[in-house]
Amino acid sequence: MVWGNGFCRQIAMVAVICSVGLGQRARSLPRHGVVPNGPSVATGLDRPKKVRWYVGVLLICLAFGSHWFLNYANAHGYSNPFPLYLFAASVGAVLWWLTGLWTRWP
Repeated sequence: MVWGNGFCRQIAMVAVICSVGLGQRARSLPRHGVVPNGPSVATGLDRPKKVRWYVGVLLICLAFGSHWFLNYANAHGYSNPFPLYLFAASVGAVLWWLTGLWTRWP
């Protein structure tokens, strides 16, 4: 079963790490809470558009789905390596998206 092998703990750790990152980001913002939509100070590029966030959400859903499929294949015995390659490709796509996001939004 997917929930009995530490999956909830993995999700909780990701949530904790994300909340720490959001807390650090919130401390670096001005006190009045207004974030300028102009170009980034560090790179001179525009802020990421909403489409980039939607693509990221879809990629993260793909990564979670492929993780479930990998656990399902593990529980039923690996008959082929497709779930492993799917998981590796989805994690690579998420990391590529995050790298592109972090280079444009310091």
